[in-house]
Amino acid sequence: MKIKHTLVLGTGALFVLIVIVSSVGIGAIYLVKQHTAAIVQANHASIIYMHRMLKNIEKGDAQSLKKFESDLQKQMGNITEEGESVATKKLWNDYKHYTINPKKGYAHIKDDIYTIITLNMQAIERKSIEAQQQADTATFWIMVTSSCCVLLALTLVVNIPAAITHPIKKIMLAISQFSQNNYSNKIVHTSHDEFRPMVDAFNTMAETLEEYTHSMLSDMLMEKKRIASLIDNFYDPIIGFDHSMNGIFVNKEFLKIAGLTVDDIVGVSAYTTAERNNLLSTLLQDIAQSSSENNQSINRTLTISYDKKELYFEKEIIPLSLIPSGESSPVHGGYVCILRNITAYRELDIAKTHLIATLSHEFKTPIASIRMSLQLLHNEKTGTISPEQRELLESIDEDTRRLLTLVGEVLTMAQVESGNIHLSLYPSSVQDIIDYALTAIMAQARQKNIECVVKYPALLLPQVMVDSEKTAWVLVNLLSNALRYSHEGSTVTIDVQYNNHNISIAVTDKGRGIAQEYVPKLFDRYFRVPGTSREGNGLGLSISKEFIEAQGGTMTVQSEIGVGTTFTVYLCVA
Repeated sequence: MKIKHTLVLGTGALFVLIVIVSSVGIGAIYLVKQHTAAIVQANHASIIYMHRMLKNIEKGDAQSLKKFESDLQKQMGNITEEGESVATKKLWNDYKHYTINPKKGYAHIKDDIYTIITLNMQAIERKSIEAQQQADTATFWIMVTSSCCVLLALTLVVNIPAAITHPIKKIMLAISQFSQNNYSNKIVHTSHDEFRPMVDAFNTMAETLEEYTHSMLSDMLMEKKRIASLIDNFYDPIIGFDHSMNGIFVNKEFLKIAGLTVDDIVGVSAYTTAERNNLLSTLLQDIAQSSSENNQSINRTLTISYDKKELYFEKEIIPLSLIPSGESSPVHGGYVCILRNITAYRELDIAKTHLIATLSHEFKTPIASIRMSLQLLHNEKTGTISPEQRELLESIDEDTRRLLTLVGEVLTMAQVESGNIHLSLYPSSVQDIIDYALTAIMAQARQKNIECVVKYPALLLPQVMVDSEKTAWVLVNLLSNALRYSHEGSTVTIDVQYNNHNISIAVTDKGRGIAQEYVPKLFDRYFRVPGTSREGNGLGLSISKEFIEAQGGTMTVQSEIGVGTTFTVYLCVA
């Protein structure tokens, strides 16, 4: 049966039930009303007549007797009970005798009236009992009829929506199976209602999807094998984890350097394997750091001993974000860890460092000889020189000094790049480091009449865990740059702050400032702001940043044209 017909039938049945209940109730009420009307019309009216006749006969005057006769006539036409006719006729006869002999007939009339009243009172009592019985019977049938109708109505209310929603539930269940890639669950619907075309179309779609899935399964498996083969043949070690940190893939190179097997990784919690493997434990630590840094990709250099040889890898941890089907927001999908083998490049860096160190040493010796010769030429004992010659010697001396500085900074940069620079970290006083740096640049400050102002916080500063020599070198470099680019008679400020985690040292000058387009490049090697003096070689800031970061600190810069520049060094508290 179609849904339309089911609804029409159910609505019609409910209407019929309502009509039945209403008819039974109206019929019962009508019967009770009839009995009540009969009592009022027949018996109650007779009692009223008798009471009026009794009053009128007691008065005995002509007008009262006339009213008596009128009520008696009405009573003659309202005889309804057994014995009432005889009593009424007797009353009529006694009244006739009364008209002849009032004294003798009065008592008989009074008795007749009471007899008729008694008959009607008994009839009222009897009819009331009968009316109550009828009312009880009517109530019973109303309750029976109502109960049956309610049961039928509840049956209709339950069954009709169920008949409509049952196919819908079947379709929803099939759809939920679809979401789990189960296309074999067909809908069985034998009724020829409005849902039949929908069910047929749904089953057809399921069959089509099932065929498509089976046809694509082999292709997907082949593609999976192809990807697995590609990952396995990567020269660089690779490992992947899902969102629960269970291993999902790993290649041969990673297994080789980690000393593990596929069964140790794939399908196994990484935390379990990391308990007995240092490489995996290190990766998990970096993954945890990646999570704390809003899932940013992390690059680190890693050294691994393998086959009695030091191997160097550039470690990259890539967080994965996936968008599930039917959704718009990405969810966390796991991590991919790539270890790029940079051993060859590191060996080249080490060789470059050795070469630069050798060349620097070889350069320093003749440069030192040149500077000594220049000092001898400046000495008047060696002979008098002209002003032009003196100017030329000063130019040569400045160039040799710059050359010597450049050689030293190139050597330092090469050591930083190769990781061969050694730091002596120990608790140091910030004030001592600043005092040393100020002493080193004091002569340069006096030449330009620049005042260096140091601002310390009111609280006692704790010590910092740094290499004091290299940290002082950084401050000297920052202060030298500030003095170089500050106007004569201006002020260079050193502002020290403490925030429970680190101590910051901000060096601020009031020079012309640096354009914003050049600020991000200030720490690049060999970069010099266009239009500045030719002093410097563009390595000082880069080396300074490397020194500070090697100690676990950070270094930032802020600048504004016409206002000045601020370099801030953040040092770790001991």
